[in-house]
Amino acid sequence: MFKYFLKKILSLFNIPVSSIRYFRLSNKLSGLNKSNLPVELIPLNTTQFSRGMLNYTFFQHYPDWKIPFWAVQQYDPSNKSFIPRSHLGLSVNVTNRNWTAIGNLNCDVEPIVDPRGSVMPFRNGWTLELWIKHNGLLIIPAYVTNVKQNLINNLPLVKTVFEQPEFVLSMSAYTAEKDLICNYEIENISQEVIRLEIIVAIRPFNPEGVSIVSKISFDREEKEFVINNADKVYLSEQPDKIILSNLKYGDSASLLENENVLISSSELECENGLANAAALFKVDIKSNRKKVLAAYVPLTNHKFNFLGIKSEAKVIEEWDLLLSNKVFINIPDEKITSLIKASTCTSLQFCDSDTITPGPFIYHQFWFRDAAFQINSLSKFGFIEVVERLLTLFPKYQKRDGYFQSQKGEWDSNGQVIWMIMQHALLSNDIKILRNYFDILYKAVKWIGKKRITDEKKINEYFFGLLPKGLSAEHLGLADYYYWDNFWSLAGIKSFMMICEILKEESAIEYAKILYRDYDKTLNKLLTIKNNSVNLGCLASAPNKFLDSGMIGTISAIYPLQILDYDKGKFDSSLEYIYENYFHNKLFFQNIIHSGGNPYITLQIAHSYLYLGKREMFYKILKDVVEYASPTFNFPEAIHPLTGGGVIGDGHHGWAAAEILSAIRDAFVFEKNYYSIESIELVLLSGIPKEWILKEKELSILKAPILSGTISIVIIYESNQIKVDIIYTSNNIYTNENFKIVLPFKIKSANQITAFSSISINGNETIISLNAASMNLAFELSYNA
Repeated sequence: MFKYFLKKILSLFNIPVSSIRYFRLSNKLSGLNKSNLPVELIPLNTTQFSRGMLNYTFFQHYPDWKIPFWAVQQYDPSNKSFIPRSHLGLSVNVTNRNWTAIGNLNCDVEPIVDPRGSVMPFRNGWTLELWIKHNGLLIIPAYVTNVKQNLINNLPLVKTVFEQPEFVLSMSAYTAEKDLICNYEIENISQEVIRLEIIVAIRPFNPEGVSIVSKISFDREEKEFVINNADKVYLSEQPDKIILSNLKYGDSASLLENENVLISSSELECENGLANAAALFKVDIKSNRKKVLAAYVPLTNHKFNFLGIKSEAKVIEEWDLLLSNKVFINIPDEKITSLIKASTCTSLQFCDSDTITPGPFIYHQFWFRDAAFQINSLSKFGFIEVVERLLTLFPKYQKRDGYFQSQKGEWDSNGQVIWMIMQHALLSNDIKILRNYFDILYKAVKWIGKKRITDEKKINEYFFGLLPKGLSAEHLGLADYYYWDNFWSLAGIKSFMMICEILKEESAIEYAKILYRDYDKTLNKLLTIKNNSVNLGCLASAPNKFLDSGMIGTISAIYPLQILDYDKGKFDSSLEYIYENYFHNKLFFQNIIHSGGNPYITLQIAHSYLYLGKREMFYKILKDVVEYASPTFNFPEAIHPLTGGGVIGDGHHGWAAAEILSAIRDAFVFEKNYYSIESIELVLLSGIPKEWILKEKELSILKAPILSGTISIVIIYESNQIKVDIIYTSNNIYTNENFKIVLPFKIKSANQITAFSSISINGNETIISLNAASMNLAFELSYNA
């Protein structure tokens, strides 16, 4: 009966039967079904899809409207960002997905600033812009090229500067508590008085495209715009003129020419969702003088108070206080230093009251996968209280069967929860955390055991013993039995075994050991036989799969998980194969879905080289990624190979910031063999390049939490003498601590090395080995330049 009615419907609309077959075949090839389809992402995808249709309909058919920066670029046939629209029916920003979040820890809303200073206060909402009219010419930053942007003091305060021969426009945007502050400053740099019209514009657009604005009103007494009966914009002074417009009357930008416009009394609606507004200020600015204006947006429902607005200086002071007394890193590389500070702020501002998100806009929702890396980097940098607040929210995501679900059908989450809680407890030196979360972690381990495919009817299938098909890391490809999910689960079990050792939970550890041995045997068998259609001594992303760029998922066994109990040669070969075959323009180019160069995945490859002891490759790839940082020291999720702009996801990516922080910290010190409390090896300075050490200034990391305690390392080079100070305090969890200091050169001689150390030369490196429960060690090395 269903087929009968389907044929009738197809016939009625003259839809070819082949089109239904295409849909069915694509669904079949995807491997998705009702058990593994991440339905939580449907709202995100439908919003992007429907907006893409609206952009396609509006932008190309209303060319007299002033459009956002990304669309200016993408619709210009002379620009390398140009995308032919053809009969796709969609117009989506896939060339310039770049923006900068300006949130703070006290507010769950992170406004974003685009590369031309347009500010979107609310997620998925309208934008606030500043235009200048001079000598009859309307200047809109989205349409000009000589615009510069930077962070103020490498903090979430974005400054956008536009220079003209007669004046300089500076726009700064930041948040303070629950308010957005946009300061505008126009400086007359000419020798004459200049007459300008300054326009504060409310636009029904944002970095994704059209944003529906159905109604705008303006209250002159309050100097207040109200958008969609909810959002408010306060102006610092009374404008000379207000223009409210809609699709019927046209873009307010074109109405600025008309002195007789009367569409501005108090409010205006637009049934098409394209209401827009402009507040016009007429000013005369004397030579070497400035005109200052501001716009304020309350980001919550609190009562706005002009007197309570915090200055830039006050906000800078508060951010610096927040960052003080945490891990301090001093390196002789100005750009990386700036990136460390900006990435720390990124990681903090994406912590909301009830979650942590990997982005301010498209990805302003929770994934355990991103959180594992973000939370781990915050723990490594000493933000213990912030992380503990986030961990208290995890139990609400656990189902009755023990599954931690942020998105349905993604099987990596349980392993990630166990791993990050174990890591945080040791990094914070607070074992009580393990006791507090023990029951839910035990349930999580049992879920892994039950979720594995163990039906005896499938014992001869290659996937027997693995987790079901899933999409846990969507950039790996279609739904499959990914090693990524199984590696994370195995690391979760291994972490739980360590937790049981610390808490002396004998019954639970026996269950975990049996599960681990069986699971490990399954993976060991798969990883040591030729089960890939194209083997080449490498590992695909899943058993019985061809090699493709999705094989990046297998590298998680090296970094961050360190579960190399299998054929290490295959992991080394896989890493080399990825570097040789899937890098483009010095970044790992993910050809699956992302179709761009991924900074955060590239950093995972660099990190893997670090863990394998390949310093030069680590530092080379790190430097290549750093070169792609935006002027505001952040990264989009993936980078367009031609435009350098973002092509997918959020334009300010929290996971990328986390990878920067972890890479720099681990370059100074990282932990090996950390799953057993019987022994841990600390590897020091193995990622530090020679040129950093041989600068005539201090190189240091101070008060860094590590899994076995805390450590500070200070290196000073002067006159071919290298002074090294190491202060290490053990948390007394590990019974045996081994240290390996790996220097990037051969030393001539060493003084004051304690008797229990040894020195060896490996190629161009000097390795100093030590063993101590705690120490305060100082020594000098002679280096022959």
